[in-house]
Amino acid sequence: MKQSNQIVRALKSVAIALALPVAMFVIMEALAFFTQGEHIIKSSLDIKNLIRSSGISAAIAFAWSMNLTSGRMDLSLGAQRVAATICGGFAATALGLGGIWILVFAILFGVLFGGLVGTVFVTLRIPPMVLGIGMACILECVGFALSGGAGFKMVTAAGSAALSDVNFTIAVVAAMLVAMLLLMTYTTFGYRFRAVRGSQFIAANAGVNVFANVAVCYAVAGLLVGVSGVLDAAFAGSMAATMGLTSNGSVMANMFPMMIGCNFLSRYINQAVGVVSASVAIRIFAMGLLVFNISDAVSSCINMALFIAFLIWQANSYRIAQYKHDRERIAQAQAMKKARAAA
Repeated sequence: MKQSNQIVRALKSVAIALALPVAMFVIMEALAFFTQGEHIIKSSLDIKNLIRSSGISAAIAFAWSMNLTSGRMDLSLGAQRVAATICGGFAATALGLGGIWILVFAILFGVLFGGLVGTVFVTLRIPPMVLGIGMACILECVGFALSGGAGFKMVTAAGSAALSDVNFTIAVVAAMLVAMLLLMTYTTFGYRFRAVRGSQFIAANAGVNVFANVAVCYAVAGLLVGVSGVLDAAFAGSMAATMGLTSNGSVMANMFPMMIGCNFLSRYINQAVGVVSASVAIRIFAMGLLVFNISDAVSSCINMALFIAFLIWQANSYRIAQYKHDRERIAQAQAMKKARAAA
C-alpha cells in the first residue's frame, strides 16, 4: 500500500511538472496555427534550440533562487556570468585545453567570483542590491580588461563543438537538476538554507551559522551562472565583454521562470523540478512569439508584462482565498439565521 502511494505521488509530480510546458505549447501552437498558419516547432533544429535555451534559462533561474528567495537581490550575477566564462575560456586555452575544460574552469571562476561577492556581503554587511551593482562594475571590468574588449570567441577554441551539442546540454541540465534536488532536499545545507529563508533570527538561535550559509549560496549561484555562460557562449559562438551593467540583461529575463518555479510550482512539486518546468514553458512562449514576426523589444515587453501580472497575482492571491472564505462564512451565517427564524 505504501509503495503504491509513493508511485501515485511520483506520477502526480511528473504530471504537474509536464502540465505547464504542455499547456503553454498547446496555447501558443493554437494561436500560431489559427492566426498565422504556422507551427511553433518546424524542424529538429527548433527542438535543439528549445533544449539549449531552456538549459541556459534553467541554470540562471537556479542561480537566482539561491539568493532572491531569501530576499537578497544580487545584481552582479550577469557580470559573474560574463567574467567567469571569459576567464575560464582564456585559462583553458592558455593551458592548451579545450572542450569540457572550458566549462570546468568557468565553474571554478564562477565559484570564485560568487564566493567573493558573498564574502564581501557577510563581512561588510552592505545591502545586497548596492553590493551587487558595485561588484558587477568591477567584474565587468575584469572580463573587459582580460579580453581587451573582444570577449571570448568560443568558436575558435579547440573542442568547443562538443559544448554546443544538444546531448551535452541535456546531460548538463540533468546533472544540475539532480545536484539541486540533492543539495536543497537531502543535505544539511538545504535544511539550513530553508531555515535562514524562513527567519534568520530563529535560524541563528537554533545554531545555524547564517553568514556561512549565505556565503555558500553566493558561491553556488556563481557556479550556476558560470555553467549558463559556457552553454550560452557555445550556442552563440562567443561571450561578449560588456560594461555599464549591460551584463544584467541576460539574467534579468530569467527571473520570471525562477519566480514561477519557486513561488508557485513549488507548492505542488519539488522546487528544482518546478524551475526546469517553468524555464521550458517560458522558452516555448518565446518561440511562439517569434511566429508573429514581432521585434525583440516587443517580445521582451510582452514577457515582462506577463511577469508583472504574475507578481501582482502572487501578491494578491491571498485576497481571493480570503474572499472565498468570507463568502462561505456569510452563507453559513445566513443559513443559520434562516433556520432560527423558521424555528
